[in-house]
Amino acid sequence: MFKAKSAVLGLALLVFCLGAAVGQTLELGTVNFQIFSKLSNQMENRNFRVQYVEETKDFRIYLARSGGPVFIKLSQADIVKTRASIEKQLEWEKTAIAKAVEIKKDLPDSILNCSVSWVEGKDSFSATGLKLVFGFLSRSKTIHWMQIQANIVEAQEKKGEKLTLEILYLDKVAIVTLQDIISEKNLSARLKVLEDQRAVENLFQ
Repeated sequence: MFKAKSAVLGLALLVFCLGAAVGQTLELGTVNFQIFSKLSNQMENRNFRVQYVEETKDFRIYLARSGGPVFIKLSQADIVKTRASIEKQLEWEKTAIAKAVEIKKDLPDSILNCSVSWVEGKDSFSATGLKLVFGFLSRSKTIHWMQIQANIVEAQEKKGEKLTLEILYLDKVAIVTLQDIISEKNLSARLKVLEDQRAVENLFQ
């Protein structure tokens, strides 16, 4: 029973991944970030992709990892809160640099409540109740990062199967990149390209 359900979920994720090919899912951009690897005891580079699902008008974070990909669903309201968190991050950065101080503090009203799907080996899982928390983290008096933390969630399909995500560390370039990617301007531009492509296709029916 579990294997059958895993196969169905795996197919669903495959269909989701192929959405971009049929014009239902738009790739908005890629953000480079860092994680702290306990194995190597140092920071390592990673990236995630931001996608927009036209049919449902929500967003996805595609996060690659060794066990298999993770898909985090973000609503329109989540994106609005993320934009506000980035603006607050940049505002605090200016203040911290001007005052030559270092702080570590969660950004106000920055908690996102999300659903998530992930692949572990050959099996696929999903869960609700994933909380993303955005925080301000000073690396020095002049360098200030944003960190994104998530709680541990348990799969709906299998008791004891849990998803644990590393803390994501975004430097200034990554923060501004994310801000640009989730902006209304970028989304409108991507939707316009899709609209133009469809208009051309309609000429040949």
